[in-house]
Amino acid sequence: MKLILLSASDQLASHQGLRAAAELTRADVVVRAIGNDHFEILDTRTGVMQRTESSVWNVLVELNAREPQSSNGVIALPTLTSSSSLAARVDAELSNSTVMTCGIAVDPNWIEDQLWDTTDEQHQFLNTELDFVDTVFLASSEIWSPSGTARERGIDLISTLSPHARRITCPSQQRRICGNASRLGSHNLGDALHRVSAALGENVHTGRFQTVVLHHELPLPSEQFYRYLPELAAGSVRIRGQLWLDSHLTDRLHVQGCGPQVWVENRGPWHPVEELAYTEVSFTGENLDTGLLERFLPSTHAPISHITEEGTL
Repeated sequence: MKLILLSASDQLASHQGLRAAAELTRADVVVRAIGNDHFEILDTRTGVMQRTESSVWNVLVELNAREPQSSNGVIALPTLTSSSSLAARVDAELSNSTVMTCGIAVDPNWIEDQLWDTTDEQHQFLNTELDFVDTVFLASSEIWSPSGTARERGIDLISTLSPHARRITCPSQQRRICGNASRLGSHNLGDALHRVSAALGENVHTGRFQTVVLHHELPLPSEQFYRYLPELAAGSVRIRGQLWLDSHLTDRLHVQGCGPQVWVENRGPWHPVEELAYTEVSFTGENLDTGLLERFLPSTHAPISHITEEGTL
């Protein structure tokens, strides 16, 4: 069975993304989560609807056993459930099934607020999932939404955070989506896991937002780094990467967060043979102070050529 795995930030976005994915793929089977362990399974060929109380994995095992490899299935996961572990398990254990696309459905109107709010579980979910997926379904509130500017900013931010992904606008209830499955991104598990583990992305400038990557191959003076960090982080909606500091010469430090709150975590020693220690941190935000980065780099003896703003979309 050819599978589309769809995660979502909320139930309304999930519903719109599911409909769009099902129409584009001419899905034979559509699975919708109505709770963490409750699903509706619709066979579009017969119109038969089945309700089941089970885990999403058990649903996939059942479909794998009964569906031919040529059939198309769209699986909408419970909200805030990442598709990464499920895609890896399908690849390893279900010989009759292939994950063709991993997508996320989000409403661009709200994504900036969700990413800034580090107390919200959507914050971590979105940061990880936007790296992993290959397709973003752009949903929209049909009851009320902020100004068009908020949506435009959200789409720009998504384009900056997930430049590798295809973006598909979900149609309103009165319209059908145009096109076919070729509009969807193509899932590659190795590439997706690398994007998540590397936790950096690429240098991108979409107009409103940009991602700048700081790279340095010598130990950073920790006192200066922590002195500059609040200013470097102030306008960043996402900060992440790894550090090599003179105070922890043998340890890989992981940094992540956004302007209001940044965490530094010790991930253990660098591998003495297989790894070269270095610092690489990405900053994503609006009106980033690249001048501050330039002032920071000379103090750490890093070549200024390591800061670029390329890859304009």
